[in-house]
Amino acid sequence: MRRSDWQQVWDALREAGVEVPDWDISEEEERITRESEARITTTIDIKSVLDRKRAALFIHASQIADSWFSKLPQEIGERVFGKETFILKENNSRASVPESDLFAGLR
Repeated sequence: MRRSDWQQVWDALREAGVEVPDWDISEEEERITRESEARITTTIDIKSVLDRKRAALFIHASQIADSWFSKLPQEIGERVFGKETFILKENNSRASVPESDLFAGLR
């Protein structure tokens, strides 16, 4: 996930009164984050299955029970977790990037 997405999560949780740690990162960590994000080639909209994904996570108490995730406002959850990002390792399909379809170039 992009750092800007995590920042939205932290900001929303703070606004909701949830205590979250400050997110101060060093210049080196910021550089690494930018380089990692620059490698993202694919963003898939998963909003249509987000409710099922969320329900599956909540059914496993060891994963989510009373965590910050359960306190996240729905609109932020949809905006941030309503997409999955991937880094294309090898493009044998010659699909153009960035892409929004995991099967681009294969159909």
